[in-house]
Amino acid sequence: MGGPCRTGGIPLLRYVVGDYAEIGRPCDCGRTLPVLTRILGRDRNRLVMPNGERTYAPVSSRIGEVAAIIQHQMVQTRIDQLELRIAARRQLTDAETSFLCDVILRDIGHPFPLDIVYVDAIPRTESGKFEDFRCEVP
Repeated sequence: MGGPCRTGGIPLLRYVVGDYAEIGRPCDCGRTLPVLTRILGRDRNRLVMPNGERTYAPVSSRIGEVAAIIQHQMVQTRIDQLELRIAARRQLTDAETSFLCDVILRDIGHPFPLDIVYVDAIPRTESGKFEDFRCEVP
């Protein structure tokens, strides 16, 4: 049995049929197995645009720039509504709220109404995973 891949890759051990990922170029080590550049997620966690198109919701990494936020989760509650659920150390300022709305809606590319909802904590799934985006639209 061969040693670990020299490129430092980590094998994907758990997946479910229906998971989405980007396939990358072949590994320089010569192995012929598919290489994934990133895991996109599952179909159930795709954003539904008003025209019915499903896409991956780009959850902005810039949310972390607001130091008061401990946890965050974007939730599509209706086809025309998003919520940013946050557990925070304090109430956000108007400037922080405006910043979040601007970066989130710019990344999504559609002017969804966006509500910021304060929560004590954001629970993990039954399997222990944290979902940064959830779609509740059928």
